[in-house]
Amino acid sequence: MDERVHTVTTALDKLLSFPSVVEALGLLFKNTCELNQIIDNGLPKVPIWRTFKLQMDDGGKEYEVYFRQPLECLAALYSNLAFADKMVFAPENQWADEEKRSCLYNKMNTGDWWWQKQYH
Repeated sequence: MDERVHTVTTALDKLLSFPSVVEALGLLFKNTCELNQIIDNGLPKVPIWRTFKLQMDDGGKEYEVYFRQPLECLAALYSNLAFADKMVFAPENQWADEEKRSCLYNKMNTGDWWWQKQYH
């Protein structure tokens, strides 16, 4: 184990050995081992990063491109209940004035494109 990681782990374990700290912070773990188990097993799974190398036609510098599959990302978002109340599926009108003369465009679902795609 890297010496710096060992030092941080030891320091955190010492801090967490005080039950009052764990209780006051409302932590779900009492040591770094339990924290690592939560990270490894308890967090929602996300799509893996993929990579490929790209070189321009002029024979210039080679670039390493990292990406995730968009459909896998959407599936991960839609299946995560933490985002359920943040998801928007319908277009919405937002107005700058009570007379509804001036429309606000501040999110994707307030734009004309979404209305056109949803209802035409």
